[in-house]
Amino acid sequence: MHGESKEVEPGLSEVSLQVSDSRRCCHPARMNFLGAVATLLGVLGGFGLVLASIGLYAVVALAVARRSREIGIRMALGARSQQVVWSIARGVAGLIGVGTGIGLFLSILAILALRASSGSGDIGIGSISVYRPNIDPVGLLTIAAVTAAVGVAAAFVPARRAVRMHPLVA
Repeated sequence: MHGESKEVEPGLSEVSLQVSDSRRCCHPARMNFLGAVATLLGVLGGFGLVLASIGLYAVVALAVARRSREIGIRMALGARSQQVVWSIARGVAGLIGVGTGIGLFLSILAILALRASSGSGDIGIGSISVYRPNIDPVGLLTIAAVTAAVGVAAAFVPARRAVRMHPLVA
């Protein structure tokens, strides 16, 4: 290319040309692979969220069953059902808040560790370089909010069931 440019215009200075790697990342097969990996990770994350909500439901149901006598006494003494539900939900929300905070902290640490291990280049396996991870505050906060909402929703079901119990049965 340099020789051809000298033939056309002999007074031009030499410029070094480099081929951009931007075409490499847009190869259709590579995009299909990365899309499939992203879909798989999204599905696995959804399964994890469902399993976590089922586990939280089971733990809260067990805690409410153990406190059924206390809940029955509170209801017999005149506590409104909303007060009892909110009492149980506040306890669960505190646990969810602590767990979500720890999860956010550990995910930020994992991102920073991946960034540190990648050096100045992209993270990848062999010739497949994926990306250099960044901390996405909107994404992290969205995931934390969805997790907290699912956890609180999973806590309300056993709490409502406990309130509907007759105080003499409890």
